[in-house]
Amino acid sequence: MNRLAQLLAAAAMTLVGTSAFAQSLAVRDAKITRIDGRRAQLTVKLGKTGAGQEQGAVKVFWVSGANRREIYSGTGRFDGTAVGFSNAIEVEAGGDNGTFEVVVPTTDSRRAVQFAGAEASFDNARIEQIVGGNPNRRVFLVLKNAGPGTATGCRVAGTLAENGAPRSFAYNVPNLPPRAKYEKAIPYNFRASNNAAHNKVTATITCPSDPVPTNNAQNTTLR
Repeated sequence: MNRLAQLLAAAAMTLVGTSAFAQSLAVRDAKITRIDGRRAQLTVKLGKTGAGQEQGAVKVFWVSGANRREIYSGTGRFDGTAVGFSNAIEVEAGGDNGTFEVVVPTTDSRRAVQFAGAEASFDNARIEQIVGGNPNRRVFLVLKNAGPGTATGCRVAGTLAENGAPRSFAYNVPNLPPRAKYEKAIPYNFRASNNAAHNKVTATITCPSDPVPTNNAQNTTLR
């Protein structure tokens, strides 16, 4: 076999090998990890049969009703770990409500991720001293909506420890328009304590539709 024939044979083997690996890639998991208006970050985990590293084409489609259009095309990687390799993909939603569909074209493996259009989460809490007051402090739990749609039906529940046993609180959140914030004051009496379980406020926000459920907790040390 002459040199040219050898090179052509080697190239053919490389193409076959790459195609075979690419055809084993699959979408193991996909979720929204950040929202800023209609911009979203998807964390996509790819898997494949066999060991070793591999990469292949990944596409993302925006689906709303009967409409479906491609909004991202790139290369995803897999590094051989049990849970797959996390690929961060930046996309823009085509509306306030719809679905991101993550697809590996070579295997037609896909995963749908709901985009609800509202993303309520906690911002930094504020503590205010009430001079001569009883109670002598109040903590403001600050909620924000980073999504493009109005957050509706949200509720906050939590506990506040005032140098002793925690007490529960809960309240409904009014409709929160895009980019809006809402503050709620929780009064308390501050007394210094060496017990780490004292002088704490913890809270959780729940909404009927929440595309990013991993940032709904608040844990603040009172002072």
